[in-house]
Amino acid sequence: MPPIYRADAVFVLPSLVETQELVLLEAMASGLPVVATDLPAVRGLITHEETGLLVPSRDPGALATAITRLLADPGLRTRLGAAGRAHVRPRFSRDALATRVTDLYAEVTAHARD
Repeated sequence: MPPIYRADAVFVLPSLVETQELVLLEAMASGLPVVATDLPAVRGLITHEETGLLVPSRDPGALATAITRLLADPGLRTRLGAAGRAHVRPRFSRDALATRVTDLYAEVTAHARD
């Protein structure tokens, strides 16, 4: 997927209910600027105006405005794409996730012995 993401200018996720933000992680890790619906799970990944743009749910005008804004401003696309990538890469790389899982198993195992 990374080559496909890198071929795009903007990634848009106008979801009404988002419980699996994997596509956002992939897009952000690829350096693609994102526009997404302002939902709790999404808000955990995107800080509005810093690592992406958040729009209200069920507001097509706000969605269109955010997309148009990114398409019209290459500097903003570059800044948000780089910030999103910098935010996601160290937290969700394979190594970071493997470390968190290993740490969790060690904690569970230690409690099981107590």
